[in-house]
Amino acid sequence: EAKNGNIEDALICKFLPYQNFSEEENIHLYSSKQGDSINVNRVVLNFKEIPANIKIDSAFLQLKFNAKSVIGKESYGENGFVIQRIISPWDETEVNWANAPVTTDDNQIFTDKTKLNKDPNRINVTRLVQDISDDKDNSYGFLLKLINENSSSLVLLASSNNSDVSLRPK
Repeated sequence: EAKNGNIEDALICKFLPYQNFSEEENIHLYSSKQGDSINVNRVVLNFKEIPANIKIDSAFLQLKFNAKSVIGKESYGENGFVIQRIISPWDETEVNWANAPVTTDDNQIFTDKTKLNKDPNRINVTRLVQDISDDKDNSYGFLLKLINENSSSLVLLASSNNSDVSLRPK
């Protein structure tokens, strides 16, 4: 069981492919050109309490902006993101870019550009949660990644480790 209820999350970073970022108070989707390469951060997120084989009427993912992030004070760029279902196991304390879990783009969800200092609040993930419930043995949460990972973009989010419980993903 995860340390904060049934939520596990971690950041994975292309430029630090073997480093685990599961203890951070903040998670962020990020892309930025650095030299001839582009650094990219993605987020893995798992709500373990989703039950198997039930009809899902509605499900929403609530992510909150963290204004106290050490990464920055506002989200910027072409920062719409996609949410995909993870279909291979991962461990919160070991996941990194090099061993990132496999995803499927079935029923993936695209979000609009995240407004500055606003929550990308209540994202409808009903279809993805239904997929998880229908295939619980092959479902391990969500991967969040920028739609355009070739632009300078940032989405600042609070993690399940955030000291402010009201900011944690739900």
